[in-house]
Amino acid sequence: MSGALAATKDREAALLRFAGTLDGDDLTALRRALGGTTGRRPVPSRR
Repeated sequence: MSGALAATKDREAALLRFAGTLDGDDLTALRRALGGTTGRRPVPSRR
């Protein structure tokens, strides 16, 4: 395994360990920050 791939796998494992410590509100905030869905309809932007 190359060094870059090993580092990526290490970061992925660390992120999964961290995500396991989050509660519902924290997970929702993380999903929003990463551009994922929260299970709610999007709020229309105000212009």
